[in-house]
Amino acid sequence: AQKYEACKYIANMNYDVLSSDVVYDGKILQLVVDKIRYRSSGRESAREVVVKDDFVVAIPLLADGRLVLVNQFRHPFAARTATFPAGRVDPGEEPAAAAARELEEEAGYRCGKLTKIATVHEVPEFARCVGHVYLAEALEATAARREEGEATMTVEICTRSEVRRRILAGEQRSVTFTASFFHLETARPEAPWARVAAAVALVGVAALALRRR
Repeated sequence: AQKYEACKYIANMNYDVLSSDVVYDGKILQLVVDKIRYRSSGRESAREVVVKDDFVVAIPLLADGRLVLVNQFRHPFAARTATFPAGRVDPGEEPAAAAARELEEEAGYRCGKLTKIATVHEVPEFARCVGHVYLAEALEATAARREEGEATMTVEICTRSEVRRRILAGEQRSVTFTASFFHLETARPEAPWARVAAAVALVGVAALALRRR
């Protein structure tokens, strides 16, 4: 993980950082404990900070307006989840290059146009982790190049209305995924006719289900 440098003096806070110790240094993250002292009382305390390398999220947008998602197993929750292609920025790599690489490796697409639409801070309550969100367009299918840990990953083509439904229904629970989708909706609003068509299709599916009962 990247080297963490604590701020010794934080002007808009009421404490000073006395020391900073790396208590765990792993492959993808560090755990740092900052010893602090409050200026008014002199009381000492600690701040535990998770430090991760920068990461990227690539939102693949097809010409017909649908999105490309990757479905993968998440070890911490022992469950599969659908998300956008994403990964860390390698040392010396530019975020845009990392986004294009992750798009090809995980989803099997190259993009002719890559636009940065947001910078996000993942769980800033206790972590220093910066994410770069890109919109990938002019997509061209190619062979995916997944790592061993991604061998069970699959690709799913999904409409925006379905993504909205999953988020509102609590089926998509990743904060990073939800934030990335929000920035997509803001940066590239869906055409009004597309929303109407999606609503009509949903009503048709519901009516068909009722007739089959």
